[in-house]
Amino acid sequence: MKRVYICSPLAGDVSGNIEKAKEYCRNTAECGALPLAAHVYFTQFLDDSDPAERESGMRMGLELLTLCDEVHVYGDFISSGMAAEIALAEEMEMPIIYKFNMEGMECDEKEHMADSAVDYVMSEHDGIGGGISQQL
Repeated sequence: MKRVYICSPLAGDVSGNIEKAKEYCRNTAECGALPLAAHVYFTQFLDDSDPAERESGMRMGLELLTLCDEVHVYGDFISSGMAAEIALAEEMEMPIIYKFNMEGMECDEKEHMADSAVDYVMSEHDGIGGGISQQL
């Protein structure tokens, strides 16, 4: 499964921007990829208004980005945190896809089909009565 780093603003309307990031994550998951949004996760236990905690969150977010296959950039502006994420992705020669609004967010058929390196199928013979088994 493709791992997609979700790059979108946090500062300003923090709670509103987190809600938007959750929408971006949902869309990414519906397209068959694994969304990773550091600013949704880390704000659960770090305070972005505290400079030391913000720096810690940014550092961990950049580390998380290195585990991803591509970056999706959302929002109507590029924040300083987003700029750092984009710069790292460029340095790693990672694909960066700009999706500045939610219009036209339907899955790209090519992306949807190619992203699944692992095909999950329902199996009645896996010992748990119809659970999910992995077919490579």
